[in-house]
Amino acid sequence: MKKSKRMLRKFLLLRSSALLLVSLTVGVTLAYLTDTDEVDNTFTVGNVAITLDEAPIGADGDAITGDRVKKNEYHLLHGHKYHKDPTVHVDEKSEDGWLFVKLEKENNFDDFMTYQMAAGWIELENGVYYCTATSDTADQTFGVILDDTVNVKQTVTKGQLNALTDNILPKMSVTA
Repeated sequence: MKKSKRMLRKFLLLRSSALLLVSLTVGVTLAYLTDTDEVDNTFTVGNVAITLDEAPIGADGDAITGDRVKKNEYHLLHGHKYHKDPTVHVDEKSEDGWLFVKLEKENNFDDFMTYQMAAGWIELENGVYYCTATSDTADQTFGVILDDTVNVKQTVTKGQLNALTDNILPKMSVTA
């Protein structure tokens, strides 16, 4: 019996030692893996301030002196050029960013009118263009249409123009 008690004690001691070793290993590993450090991230709102407008036009379609406007109406004449200068103004306190403009054409605009985009605008898709605006110490302006001009196509006849009614006049909207 003494021998079996002794064996039992050795067995219990060995088992306890093994459990202690496993517990220490797990504890040290957890302590190592749960060491913490912290990184704080603060997000602020950027400042990009833009406006979009254009020069007012007279009856002949040329720009006239006056405050810039949000809307112009044109009297279409065969082969005539019209002043159209949608301009994006970027406030001097704005941060670096991309400017986007969208040109939406309605009522068969492309059948009657032509224009080209000003230099620096890159077509993205579906009438959406973009360019880069970098921060500056002064307000910046970005013209949208090359030479600030839209034209009635030479192929458009007086009969086609006379057939236009108020609800189907060619229309272009610019959004920045």
